[in-house]
Amino acid sequence: MFPTPIESTPSAANSPASEPIQYLPSGFIIHGSRWSYRIIYQIGGGGKEHNFTVFKAEVIPHNIPSPTYNAPTPPQWAVIKIPSPRQWHATGMTFMECERLAYSFADVNTSGYFRQLYQMIDHRTLALEWMDTTLDQIPYQPNMRTFSLILIVLKAVLESCVILDKSQHVNANIHPRSIYLSNINTNNVTVKIVFPSHCYTNTQLPTFRAPEIFLLQPCTSPAQVWSVGATILYWIRPGILGPAGVFNPIIDEAWCMAKLKRLFPEWNIPAPEGVVDAEYRSKLYAARGFCQEIEQLMGISSVEGELRRMGVPKEVRDVVRLMMVLDPGERPLAREVLESKEMRALEGFVGG
Repeated sequence: MFPTPIESTPSAANSPASEPIQYLPSGFIIHGSRWSYRIIYQIGGGGKEHNFTVFKAEVIPHNIPSPTYNAPTPPQWAVIKIPSPRQWHATGMTFMECERLAYSFADVNTSGYFRQLYQMIDHRTLALEWMDTTLDQIPYQPNMRTFSLILIVLKAVLESCVILDKSQHVNANIHPRSIYLSNINTNNVTVKIVFPSHCYTNTQLPTFRAPEIFLLQPCTSPAQVWSVGATILYWIRPGILGPAGVFNPIIDEAWCMAKLKRLFPEWNIPAPEGVVDAEYRSKLYAARGFCQEIEQLMGISSVEGELRRMGVPKEVRDVVRLMMVLDPGERPLAREVLESKEMRALEGFVGG
């Protein structure tokens, strides 16, 4: 039965007075049809700026004989996810509804590349697979163990993109915090991508956004390949992409575009003259000026130069550059990256 503290009536779902409560006490038990879940503690979200409140929970198996002999052993832990007040997607579909629908895509919940959805307990409650950490919590170190981890991460995330390619969907939410890992101190590292709640929107986070999206082109399959490369680049050198260092958040996107221009000098930021949309025109003016006038940005060299400066091996650099081809028409798809000579070279380098 769904816990009363976060219940709200459908007729009042949009009123402030009926906002779901964002706190479940330690020890609270949520009963599901597959397993039950004892809340341990809150691990994230819950604020007005968040879309969800997330809890760690202990899985409580039901003492009912399984009708099948090969029923999977219940996990020890799970994640319980409930919506926060700030949960509305621009189309009117809630983030929770988006995420639930995403798990209905072919092969998503069975592929092994996405965090598993254990159960939709209620239209407001999801029980999900517990993972130990996220990529952004693991510091980059220039050693073979890290280079091996890069290969493992690339294979898992690119395979997740292949799954989405089959159903003609795009993951617009690939970044270090959406890549979950377990068993990182073993030889059996598990990497899974969090399936995004907004994979149907025509955007990406500015830090990991493909160049064509900044130029108002559609967010298609090549864009998610760019974001995989951008994720590895950003993890190796935090702040090299995105709004880090910007002096006014109003100009975030122009700042991001200017960084891209410094990293990829051959990228053409269109001339703003003749652009009808005033807001877009101002972004183009600012981006073109920043990359030539701001001393902080002038210190950024090409992406190849930045990776060399960090001592990144050629095999890693080559894979990153392969995924970050400027022209989306020339950029390889996820399956093509996995089958590329650059990936074979990286496998040989790390012994994978």
